[in-house]
Amino acid sequence: MATTDEASALFNSYHDRIYRYPLSLVHNPAEADDLTQDTFLRAYSHRDSLRDPNAIRGWLYRIATRVCLDHLRQHVAQVSLDAKRALSRFNPCVRLPLRHWKLPSGRRLQPACNVA
Repeated sequence: MATTDEASALFNSYHDRIYRYPLSLVHNPAEADDLTQDTFLRAYSHRDSLRDPNAIRGWLYRIATRVCLDHLRQHVAQVSLDAKRALSRFNPCVRLPLRHWKLPSGRRLQPACNVA
């Protein structure tokens, strides 16, 4: 895969197969399309790492797996922080880092519960 013509041919040959794989993981067509594009961009930028041209399908699926895992890790971290913020509105004992606390100026931080 040395030229853009070869990369274009690779994209046209494997796009539908690779697209279905992220779609099965994220269940969102827009996200799956982004992940598919990221897969092919990463494949193109790391095209020198392909050792066996006969193993290109497995190589693309491995890249797609890593792209999807990266995306899912970011998504889980974002969801857990959002959930923690939402929970802290109902339970003052849920601890958030100080940078997330907003106090009116001049007020001091008071402990909301007994924490050992």
